[in-house]
Amino acid sequence: MYKKNNFIYVHFQKTAGTHVKKLLIEVFGEDKKSKWHGSLKKEDKGKLIFCGVRNPWDFYVSLFHHSKEQNSPPIAFFKAQPELYSKTYGSSDTVEGFRQWLKIILTGDVMDRNSLLLPTRFIKEGNKSVLWINKLDRLINQKPWKDVGMMSRWLFDVVVPSYRTMRIPNAKTFKEKFISESFVDHYYRIEYLTEDMRSIMEDHLSPPLGWEKVFEDWAGKKSNTTTRLKSYQAYYNDELATLVDEKDFLIIEKFGYEF
Repeated sequence: MYKKNNFIYVHFQKTAGTHVKKLLIEVFGEDKKSKWHGSLKKEDKGKLIFCGVRNPWDFYVSLFHHSKEQNSPPIAFFKAQPELYSKTYGSSDTVEGFRQWLKIILTGDVMDRNSLLLPTRFIKEGNKSVLWINKLDRLINQKPWKDVGMMSRWLFDVVVPSYRTMRIPNAKTFKEKFISESFVDHYYRIEYLTEDMRSIMEDHLSPPLGWEKVFEDWAGKKSNTTTRLKSYQAYYNDELATLVDEKDFLIIEKFGYEF
């Protein structure tokens, strides 16, 4: 999160957040009070708030590679079961490993759920690892999250401050709450990052004189990228492409994304 008196940028992972933060710091100065991965609070309502979003099919490919390269969530969930890890992150066939991984992420299809309920073998890695194992188990095995994709759930967590106290029994309610309770006024799409950020800056943030030069220099750079050998479409078969379409329907509908 990056917060100033008149606006808030709330970070959603894998949407060029590090890159956008660099621009905001160069134009508006440092934000030394907010946590980068902080959450919106009820008192933030009324401020101009913006956030990033990404094509869901591309998001999952990027998340898979980032998690593997940075040893970051949700990799601990898979490391808890060596056989599961070897078929996903550890696979010599990256595309097949991704497909196995995504099916588990979106359907909860795991080989031994009992071993995930009490992941004692992983306590030695710290509370963070255990937390993510349990959190992921909850995300993919309980209503309504079995009906909603991980990307949609994570975005919901970011833009709806009161999500922890909400009763959301199904995907229909999820959609209604996302629309009615979101604090975010504007989104940039990572696929149109330069155009969308220019529009947000010009129309809503009142940047100081000289910001255009900083923006042009920033637009030609990129930060925190992951390594992949193929386009995101090449990672999918028909079954998984359809699964993402069904699970992340909210983002796909709202932003007009296509496979």
